[in-house]
Amino acid sequence: MRASSGQSSARPWLVALVAIALAIRVAFLVGDPHPYELAGLSGGNGNMAHQIVAHGRWFEEDTGAWARAVQRATTERRQLADPADVRVPAGTLPRLRPEVLEMPGEALLLAGLWRVTGDERYVYVQVLQAIADSLLVLVVFWLVLRLYRRRRAALVAAGVYTTFLPLAWMAHVPNTDLWAADFTLLTTAALVKALDAERPLRWRLAAGLCVGAGLYFRPTVMLVPLVFALCAIPFAGRRRALLSGLVPFGVALLLMAPWTIRNAVEFHQAIPTRIGVGQALWEGMGELSNGYGAVLNDGVTARQVHALRPDLEYGTPAYDRYLQDKAVRLIRAHPLFYAKVMARRAVFSTVALRNFEWAGAAEAPFAYADRTGRSVLTWPFAEPWDALRVVLASIWEPLLLLAGLATALVTRRRWWRRHLLLLAVPLATTLPYLFLHLEARYLLPASFVWMSLAALGADLALERVAVRRRAPQPALVG
Repeated sequence: MRASSGQSSARPWLVALVAIALAIRVAFLVGDPHPYELAGLSGGNGNMAHQIVAHGRWFEEDTGAWARAVQRATTERRQLADPADVRVPAGTLPRLRPEVLEMPGEALLLAGLWRVTGDERYVYVQVLQAIADSLLVLVVFWLVLRLYRRRRAALVAAGVYTTFLPLAWMAHVPNTDLWAADFTLLTTAALVKALDAERPLRWRLAAGLCVGAGLYFRPTVMLVPLVFALCAIPFAGRRRALLSGLVPFGVALLLMAPWTIRNAVEFHQAIPTRIGVGQALWEGMGELSNGYGAVLNDGVTARQVHALRPDLEYGTPAYDRYLQDKAVRLIRAHPLFYAKVMARRAVFSTVALRNFEWAGAAEAPFAYADRTGRSVLTWPFAEPWDALRVVLASIWEPLLLLAGLATALVTRRRWWRRHLLLLAVPLATTLPYLFLHLEARYLLPASFVWMSLAALGADLALERVAVRRRAPQPALVG
């Protein structure tokens, strides 16, 4: 799997792609510097970071007057409020509780940047995210080139990553989602490198560092080296493949140990990463309308729990365990309903995959018809920008995924071992959510896989067209 010399000749293209990627991500940031989408999660990261910087309290969140003031400012403005712009009366004391519902990676980044700048604003981490994700264009190019030794395929994949708007949009949201995707890509690249490196240990350790760092943003990245190792056995042999998975897994466990120990000390129980499985499992049932009380809404669920168990506080292990028990009882009593929910998730993670957040407030065709009283057929002409965004958001990812799967199927005889290495990523990062709860943003860590495979298919198609054009035409007789 040695990369060809085409990597150096592609340098001007790569410089241009990185610049374009950064421009797109900065454009999203300039256009919406205080994103209201996912503001609850972003605000939670800021809450935890503020306690570190302002009070020296690590991994805790405020549920008192300050937190309510920030939430009120966000809701009233419909913009993510910077903690620097929120004031509370002097002498107001925080009401702190230990955080374990969310991983602390984004909060640690924010706290570090706020400590350096002395200014509690999200823009610093937003700029960092835009730069980091733009540079990963180079990693996509390297990975495809190393796997398939086709420079044009690698450039096409890098180009698709450059213009992939769901990820570009996510770069301006100060939440864990982008870093989960970025560390998954870096982990995969290091694992691929380790398979045939002369000194594989350093790359296995590098993969472990990536997994360990990624765990502080999204726990499912832990599965990537394990599934990758199983898929690499036909490629690299059992011993080398398993070492390439188990060494990174062990390093990641060591990096996660301080957080796990903290959870054990704080909550007096084993919580390796975070809670939330019970909440996700129960609320995930609300993806389909039902008569069992499951609703896909944190606030509604919290009110339901409080009505029956006022002693349980949202975001605590006891609250999560209560919902987990409810979900398990529901699944046992109605397994066919659970199967239907899982089938729906399978559809919405493949052919019906949609990431509409980046499209903003684009008006859908039927909403346009209801508002104007005109025919749906006039929508593309009356609202062309909305139409473009809605159509792209509806077809972009399903087509990319289907093109990637088609390429893998058509070229399975030639590259099936390399395909397995890539397909390990969606298996590891997507499968857990089919059992719990699915949102389109959870699938972003595997998006580079479909880009890579689709780019390979595009390269092969272009090669076939070029061969046909060069083929000699039969002479006319008579």
